[in-house]
Amino acid sequence: IGSVKLDTLTWKAPLSGGNFPVSVKVSNSEESVTKSDNITVISFIRPYVKIIHPSASDYLVQYQPASVKARAYHDNGLTQVQLWINDVKVTSQPGVTTLDYQFDWDGVAPAGMIEIKISAVSKITAMTGSDSIRVPLEGIVRGKKK
Repeated sequence: IGSVKLDTLTWKAPLSGGNFPVSVKVSNSEESVTKSDNITVISFIRPYVKIIHPSASDYLVQYQPASVKARAYHDNGLTQVQLWINDVKVTSQPGVTTLDYQFDWDGVAPAGMIEIKISAVSKITAMTGSDSIRVPLEGIVRGKKK
């Protein structure tokens, strides 16, 4: 950290964000004092988001429950993770400390190619990251049961 004759220390923050504990100990021949604190480094990088399931090679069936799984992360944490179908927000979950998120969707959308998007909003900066895939949604014909 430099010469012991200096009264100022400089700490170079890492490129990634997060909370970092910092302690300083000052002593002389008579006493010693230690002070500690946490420093929050703010990351201006967009959250990492990756859809794990379904994949682009899968297909879904209209009106049938489907599970959408994603991985989302940001160094400063997430406020929420959202599921979008064809640019319509279907649901959201609060950001948690885990990386994996699961959304259950009821399959209600027009048949054909649909876009599934997961977006995540970071704490502190509110930056948004997202991932999307296009999958076919097979239509069913509803009718009377005989």
